[in-house]
Amino acid sequence: MKRFNCIISFSAIIAIIIFSCSISFAQFETIRGIKLKDGSVVFGKILKMNTSEVIIQANDGKASAYRYDNVQSFIKEGNDESAPAVSKETAVGPPEKTTTAKVPINHHTWEIGPELSYIEYQEPDVMREKGMMSGIGAAYSYHNNIMLKADAKLSYGQVDYQNSGTLKNIDDYMLEIRAVGGYDFKLTESLLLTPFIGFGYRYLIDDMKGRVTSTGARGYLRESNYFYSPVGVTILNDFKNSWIFGLTLEYDLFWKGRQKSHLSNANAAYNDLENNQNSGYGLRGSLLIRKIAGRMSYSFEPFIIYWTIDKSDVQNITYNGALWGYGWEPRNNSTEVGLKFNVGF
Repeated sequence: MKRFNCIISFSAIIAIIIFSCSISFAQFETIRGIKLKDGSVVFGKILKMNTSEVIIQANDGKASAYRYDNVQSFIKEGNDESAPAVSKETAVGPPEKTTTAKVPINHHTWEIGPELSYIEYQEPDVMREKGMMSGIGAAYSYHNNIMLKADAKLSYGQVDYQNSGTLKNIDDYMLEIRAVGGYDFKLTESLLLTPFIGFGYRYLIDDMKGRVTSTGARGYLRESNYFYSPVGVTILNDFKNSWIFGLTLEYDLFWKGRQKSHLSNANAAYNDLENNQNSGYGLRGSLLIRKIAGRMSYSFEPFIIYWTIDKSDVQNITYNGALWGYGWEPRNNSTEVGLKFNVGF
């Protein structure tokens, strides 16, 4: 008896599904076209329709997809072509939303492109370095109300050192990896607000190994490691014609820094010094100008990055194993101003 009831229930479910599909098919058959919220009208056959998109095959045989949120109404048989819009009472499908975001955000987006920047690092009353950096960045982002993004950049440049002595064309290398998550808030039809938080790692090599300054001081290689959490917000606005403008403001919560000075490069009798940095912060800002072209996008993004880090702990410096003195990383700050160009797909 139980098995018989299961068969009856299963048959009823199948019947309901078939009946629902028949109704949907019948609805599609009576639809001659769609009217979009921008006033344009597309006539043709509905191939697919759900709460995300409507796919319609035009009279010339070309199939096109439209976001459901951008459909104002459906044109049914018997309507006058000169006034194809139908009232909301005759429109089929789910009711229209009162507030939607026109900003075209894909669920999955890849971006890659070059960047160029000017960087200046200084330890007040101690030394200064400045020069140009160039590199390449790549990012993957996911949007479905929830936002997830991972990005990385690798850059190289040559900076000039100035202290009591000077040294030019020092090789610098930078690697930065970040991952953030947030939520997309649709404020208006064209405005999207996304607060985010995440984790970042910044690695910088300043290579003075084998170099000698103008005063005869021997250089050495320095490694800088920053661990931090980006906390910020991005605002995107669609100005139609496939142009998008955006603003990102960010505070970088500094967790820890690790500085390694390879003093043995200057004199093998010295030990390599490692210092911990425990306080500081970063600030970032950028402007986004993006052009959507079909499935591709092209963007320019001027940016500024500022770091200020407090004095590190103090560690021993030894000479042939015997205590020679003490070393630390002085309070310092750096500013990087640049421009990114990205291709998205």
